[in-house]
Amino acid sequence: ASTRKLLMKGNTDFLVVGVVGTQGVGKSTIMNLLANDDINYDYYTKLFVEEDSFFPTKLKPHKCSARSRTESTHMFITGDRLILLDSPPVMCNSYRKDMTTNELDDLRQVISFLSVCHLLIVVQDDYFNMNFIRLLQFAEIMKPSHDNKPFVSNYFPNVLFVKNRAKRQDFTTNQKERMDRMLRALFR
Repeated sequence: ASTRKLLMKGNTDFLVVGVVGTQGVGKSTIMNLLANDDINYDYYTKLFVEEDSFFPTKLKPHKCSARSRTESTHMFITGDRLILLDSPPVMCNSYRKDMTTNELDDLRQVISFLSVCHLLIVVQDDYFNMNFIRLLQFAEIMKPSHDNKPFVSNYFPNVLFVKNRAKRQDFTTNQKERMDRMLRALFR
């Protein structure tokens, strides 16, 4: 809500970066990498050993837990006016009860990020989750149009797809071209 107020007031001296993805794909870890500008920062210790980071992540001993560490949107503003928005996982039922409510909440969350972010980072695991891609497509369709006053008309953020836990074969030219073709076809 506070990010939307900044946008509505015409304050453009910042960059809003949001992240969406399913549970355990590394959303908070990526945001922690973006949040720190200290050149002497020990990323490995702070992100994977201690619990001392801007956005909470699961430590290795707790990776098997079904409960997400991020249950609401977290925000952090860097010194160079980068507004980072870390979202709770989509398509995750670990702490919610009603499936229909889950799906509507996920859709609202993605629509909100599509409406306020300059850059939306879409994090996927080592497999291609078509249900998650369909959620993104539907959110894009459902995004408010120019008729809705608080939103900038026909605005869409830049979208960056990140594949965590990639394997060596994911970096071959053929695989990259195949993924590019597939994403272009899905998000014309």
